[in-house]
Amino acid sequence: MHMLYACMAALVVWAIVPLVAPHYAPMAATLFVIYLLVGLFAAWIATREEA
Repeated sequence: MHMLYACMAALVVWAIVPLVAPHYAPMAATLFVIYLLVGLFAAWIATREEA
């Protein structure tokens, strides 16, 4: 569940950073993609452990 919060925080960063500092927008997008992949992988592991 904590990885879901991390993914949501990365989504918020991705939405706010381009408004505050547009030159950091690619960094925010990269951060979001990395956290999304890690979150999906963590969710996959969690569902495999329950089975």
